[in-house]
Amino acid sequence: MFAAHEAAADGLITAAVEDEMALDAWIDGVLDSVLRCAPEALAATKSLPDLCAAPWNDAIGATTTLSDALFSSPAGVEGMTAFFEKRPPSWSRRWPLAE
Repeated sequence: MFAAHEAAADGLITAAVEDEMALDAWIDGVLDSVLRCAPEALAATKSLPDLCAAPWNDAIGATTTLSDALFSSPAGVEGMTAFFEKRPPSWSRRWPLAE
Protein backbone atom coordinates (compact mmCIF):
# COMPACT_ATOMS: atom_id res chain seq x y z
CA MET A 1 0.00 0.00 0.00
CA PHE A 2 1.10 3.57 -0.66
CA ALA A 3 -0.30 7.08 -0.44
CA ALA A 4 -1.83 9.01 -3.33
CA HIS A 5 1.05 11.51 -3.42
CA GLU A 6 3.46 8.57 -3.86
CA ALA A 7 1.35 7.25 -6.74
CA ALA A 8 1.49 10.69 -8.37
CA ALA A 9 5.25 10.94 -7.85
CA ASP A 10 5.68 7.51 -9.48
CA GLY A 11 3.47 8.45 -12.44
CA LEU A 12 0.68 6.00 -11.61
CA ILE A 13 -1.87 8.82 -11.43
CA THR A 14 -1.84 12.31 -12.89
CA ALA A 15 -2.12 14.23 -9.63
CA ALA A 16 -2.94 13.95 -5.97
CA VAL A 17 -4.40 16.81 -3.97
CA GLU A 18 -4.75 17.40 -0.24
CA ASP A 19 -8.31 18.69 -0.07
CA GLU A 20 -11.36 19.89 -2.00
CA MET A 21 -9.97 23.41 -2.46
CA ALA A 22 -6.75 22.02 -3.92
CA LEU A 23 -8.82 19.79 -6.22
CA ASP A 24 -10.82 22.78 -7.44
CA ALA A 25 -7.60 24.70 -8.11
CA TRP A 26 -6.08 21.74 -9.98
CA ILE A 27 -9.23 21.35 -12.13
CA ASP A 28 -9.27 25.10 -12.85
CA GLY A 29 -5.67 24.81 -14.05
CA VAL A 30 -6.50 21.91 -16.36
CA LEU A 31 -9.51 23.75 -17.77
CA ASP A 32 -7.45 26.90 -18.29
CA SER A 33 -4.86 24.88 -20.24
CA VAL A 34 -7.52 23.25 -22.41
CA LEU A 35 -9.27 26.54 -23.14
CA ARG A 36 -5.97 28.04 -24.35
CA CYS A 37 -5.67 25.37 -27.05
CA ALA A 38 -6.86 25.73 -30.61
CA PRO A 39 -10.26 24.03 -30.90
CA GLU A 40 -9.26 22.23 -34.12
CA ALA A 41 -6.12 20.87 -32.48
CA LEU A 42 -8.07 19.60 -29.49
CA ALA A 43 -10.53 17.86 -31.77
CA ALA A 44 -7.69 16.30 -33.76
CA THR A 45 -6.08 14.82 -30.65
CA LYS A 46 -9.04 12.46 -30.35
CA SER A 47 -7.56 10.46 -33.23
CA LEU A 48 -4.20 9.95 -31.50
CA PRO A 49 -5.18 6.96 -29.32
CA ASP A 50 -6.04 5.03 -32.49
CA LEU A 51 -2.40 5.31 -33.51
CA CYS A 52 -1.32 3.24 -30.50
CA ALA A 53 -2.38 0.09 -32.35
CA ALA A 54 -0.62 1.10 -35.57
CA PRO A 55 2.90 -0.01 -36.49
CA TRP A 56 5.52 2.47 -35.25
CA ASN A 57 6.43 3.91 -38.68
CA ASP A 58 2.77 4.35 -39.60
CA ALA A 59 2.06 6.09 -36.29
CA ILE A 60 5.01 8.45 -36.71
CA GLY A 61 3.98 9.26 -40.27
CA ALA A 62 0.36 9.89 -39.29
CA THR A 63 1.40 12.06 -36.35
CA THR A 64 3.75 14.09 -38.54
CA THR A 65 1.03 14.57 -41.16
CA LEU A 66 -1.47 15.66 -38.50
CA SER A 67 1.04 18.05 -36.92
CA ASP A 68 1.90 19.59 -40.31
CA ALA A 69 -1.79 20.10 -41.11
CA LEU A 70 -2.50 21.69 -37.74
CA PHE A 71 0.49 24.04 -37.76
CA SER A 72 -0.28 25.19 -41.31
CA SER A 73 -4.00 25.71 -40.61
CA PRO A 74 -5.37 29.21 -39.95
CA ALA A 75 -5.60 28.43 -36.23
CA GLY A 76 -2.01 27.16 -36.22
CA VAL A 77 -0.72 30.25 -37.99
CA GLU A 78 -2.70 32.44 -35.57
CA GLY A 79 -1.24 30.55 -32.61
CA MET A 80 2.35 30.92 -33.82
CA THR A 81 1.82 34.58 -34.72
CA ALA A 82 0.30 35.27 -31.31
CA PHE A 83 3.22 33.53 -29.62
CA PHE A 84 5.79 35.68 -31.42
CA GLU A 85 3.72 38.82 -30.83
CA LYS A 86 3.43 37.86 -27.12
CA ARG A 87 -0.38 38.00 -27.09
CA PRO A 88 -3.11 35.41 -26.62
CA PRO A 89 -4.42 33.86 -29.85
CA SER A 90 -7.85 34.97 -31.03
CA TRP A 91 -9.38 31.58 -30.17
CA SER A 92 -7.95 31.45 -26.64
CA ARG A 93 -10.40 31.52 -23.76
CA ARG A 94 -9.75 31.89 -20.06
CA TRP A 95 -11.13 29.99 -17.12
CA PRO A 96 -13.37 30.72 -15.30
CA LEU A 97 -15.66 31.65 -18.14
CA ALA A 98 -17.84 33.83 -15.92
CA GLU A 99 -15.11 36.43 -15.51
